[in-house]
Amino acid sequence: MKKNVAILSIAILITLMRAFLDSTEVNDSQEYKQYIQQASNGELAYGYPFPYIKMHASDLTPPFPYTFLFEYENAGEVLMGAFFLNTIIYFALIWLLVILFKTINRFVSK
Repeated sequence: MKKNVAILSIAILITLMRAFLDSTEVNDSQEYKQYIQQASNGELAYGYPFPYIKMHASDLTPPFPYTFLFEYENAGEVLMGAFFLNTIIYFALIWLLVILFKTINRFVSK
């Protein structure tokens, strides 16, 4: 039971941290206008493999090239279904890795 809670905690942490690793690069004013358009249409979302945080446009006009990262103040809607789906995927992957390492350890220790 403790192992599953630990794996779930790690999966939630990975899901949360994944949004901070996403970015949108803007190289010129045309791409910046496209970035603003995507953000205003709700098409700019962070998270992997399923985006779960929809972002609003940033208020600053950056020097180019510029990489927009996750900004808490610009976060809009949080899609909880996608968040939970990502967490389940990471939980399953970590759980499978634990099983794999136990199996490998069993064969190595013989």
